[in-house]
Amino acid sequence: MAKIVPNNVVIMYLYWFLKGIEKFFKDNTVGMGIPHVNGETLKNHLVLLPTLEEQKSIANFLDPKTAEIDDLIADKEKLIELLQEKRQAIITEAVTKGLNPNVRMKDSGIEWIGEIPEHWNLQRTKYLASIRNVKASDSDIDKTYIGLENIESKTGKLLTSVDDEQQFIGETANIFKKGDVLFGKLRPYLAKCIIADFDGRCSSELIVLKTTSYILPEYLHLLMLSPKFIDVVNSSTYGAKMPRASWDFIGNLQIPLPSIKEQEDIVEYLTEFISRIDDLIFDINTQIQKLKEYRQSLISETVTGKIDARDYIADLFKS
Repeated sequence: MAKIVPNNVVIMYLYWFLKGIEKFFKDNTVGMGIPHVNGETLKNHLVLLPTLEEQKSIANFLDPKTAEIDDLIADKEKLIELLQEKRQAIITEAVTKGLNPNVRMKDSGIEWIGEIPEHWNLQRTKYLASIRNVKASDSDIDKTYIGLENIESKTGKLLTSVDDEQQFIGETANIFKKGDVLFGKLRPYLAKCIIADFDGRCSSELIVLKTTSYILPEYLHLLMLSPKFIDVVNSSTYGAKMPRASWDFIGNLQIPLPSIKEQEDIVEYLTEFISRIDDLIFDINTQIQKLKEYRQSLISETVTGKIDARDYIADLFKS
């Protein structure tokens, strides 16, 4: 942190001025590991200095204006949280209760599952999927690599592409095939789980699962993303600093199992529902980004005199 002691300048004006040229400092950092602003660069940067009265006007203008924008952004971020919670709740309901609200239920006898449809079965995960335990070798260097950082938490979305920088063979990596389910065993509360849509290699912190004919990989993927499943797996972790789940525990978990036809119906319903939710979240994130850009533009144009804050203050006093 750089401590700046104001001298013959209104402190809040200086604050907003520095916020207005934030991009300059971000574009002129030094240091590879921990990028930071050079003290000389900060100290020698020129500051536009209007009169003290104008400085006060600018500060009095930007304080409420940016607060209004911040409130709008906070409301939209809250809406995204609610949509994400709704998505997780619907996934959990569908993979443990099915789609028919009128179906007869029975007690599963398993606390984290609760009641399930009367015609559903329970089966241990290890009888529905097996680990693909194949280590990558130097000959696999061209295969796309997936690490935990490439998987978005709780959504099942892959954040990598063939253009991303690849991890070289050095640390242990596992081979996966198209259609495999990859589940993050490190910090399972992050809920990192995807279905592979190509052959590749991945971090050894991802369990690679090949499903049997009794369960669809898409259904297993959705079930493993459900908060109830994540919570019970997370309760089993070992290691304080780097908590991990084990396949022994996950493999012995009993999970609800409808017929293949019902699995197909659930997957189709959830795929469409999740797509609608994701579209809404994308639109709201776009709105948030535009608001942030407008906020930054408002600050920059005000502290550089392109917007005359004196007119706003005068109008305010008149009203």
